Amino acid sequence: MVKKITSIGDLDNLKKGEVVELPPFDEGTPLTARLKRPSLLTLCKNGTIPNTLLATAQKIYEGEKHGDIKSFSEVLHAVVKSALIEPKYEKVKDILTDEQLTAIFNYTQTGVLALLPFRKFREKIEEFKKNSNRFAQHLHIPLQSGSNKILKMMKRPYRGKGK
Repeated sequence: MVKKITSIGDLDNLKKGEVVELPPFDEGTPLTARLKRPSLLTLCKNGTIPNTLLATAQKIYEGEKHGDIKSFSEVLHAVVKSALIEPKYEKVKDILTDEQLTAIFNYTQTGVLALLPFRKFREKIEEFKKNSNRFAQHLHIPLQSGSNKILKMMKRPYRGKGK
């Protein structure tokens, strides 16, 4: 199967977000919103999630229990604010239910949750390593970006294939 490079038009469509049906308000009034999936790491990098909440954001990113509910709530609201395209967060922040906030947050984390199979694979390798005398002590699985922009930021002297 030949892989097709994502077009700029496709990327522009991603910026427009996706219409998602969310849990209804208590009185049964449905909420349908246009959402995007902001990057948790980008929100940390650009200061949307302040330094005081970075430990909580890291725990969320790594799939750990977050512990402090106040800090988690602040991160959750920062993510939801970035995710809501329409209606704007400022217009609905005081009427969103906990269930709606959680649904929006869960929608944004779909990409992070996709890492769970890789984490499970890593755990299986660790278990096999521990129980096998035929396995090297260290296993290096190189995962690296093929993006020239990222490689340049990483100060790599080489570039992606055919670019």
